[in-house]
Amino acid sequence: MKAFSRQTLVKLVLAFFWCLPLFICGRSASLDAGAKELDNDFSRLKKHFETQARQNSAPPQLTILGLETTALAWTLAVASLTEDPEAKAEWRKRAAELSPPDQNFGEKLNSGDSPPARGLEERHSAALNLYYQAFRELTLYLVAVNQQKNLALEMKQIHRLAQDKLAGLPNQPQEELKKRVILSGALVSLATVTIRSLGGNILTPQLENVVKDLVERSETLSQRSDLHYRAKLQLLYIGNLRCLTSLVFILGRQAGPSLNRELAELHGSLNFYGPKRSMPGALSLIWTAQAQSAIPVAYWLSHQTPSRPPDP
Repeated sequence: MKAFSRQTLVKLVLAFFWCLPLFICGRSASLDAGAKELDNDFSRLKKHFETQARQNSAPPQLTILGLETTALAWTLAVASLTEDPEAKAEWRKRAAELSPPDQNFGEKLNSGDSPPARGLEERHSAALNLYYQAFRELTLYLVAVNQQKNLALEMKQIHRLAQDKLAGLPNQPQEELKKRVILSGALVSLATVTIRSLGGNILTPQLENVVKDLVERSETLSQRSDLHYRAKLQLLYIGNLRCLTSLVFILGRQAGPSLNRELAELHGSLNFYGPKRSMPGALSLIWTAQAQSAIPVAYWLSHQTPSRPPDP
């Protein structure tokens, strides 16, 4: 990608990020230590994303930055909502392990324990796996809080199906793309449960349209004879991510009109510029858009408690 195109991509990535409300600024000074720590974590994550996006303008680097930021946002939310101290510490440790050794979030690693540098492909797989596990845990929490047994059963079926598919794949590097398609598809299913768990019945028609469009596109793609198998997998992965991103935007609408407006503008920008990009550029835009939406939405959800379910 040419230098000018990279600069343009970064501008698109960051154009709407500055105004996305985190609800952090102006919070009461009487916050307890845990709440202050959470606010600091999300603030650092947002600042880290903004700084790194300017410094790493190539699509592969932006893709990893967006994916890791998204995974960290959901992991921080789960760590906040988890009441078990040991589980909370474990989630924060996992967040620290995903972060670059010199920019950890949550529980810091000792210098002697820092893992060796990983390649972009390995980082991609690790972050997507953490994203799935953290988002699943978050949805389990919401379903349990709202005592939705039917959705809990649906979640078990989603997870069982995903695990069965993953178990059927050999543990080889060439199978990583298949795993990404499976995990991203499972995330799409989980996101529909998350939205319904929050009482988003008014959003059901939009949710159904997004998923229906994904199914139709996937069926059309599977019938194309002009694409080799790996290209189909790549397009299936991008299709799942587009759908997942749309569902995260729908989820964010339940946080209130202020965030809703900003996410709608970001979503419109992604829909306008995304299809004009080649595969690497489109992937980087999708993941950075996910990061831009995940931080404020995860922050909002992290402040929900069992005694006060998420607002409708």
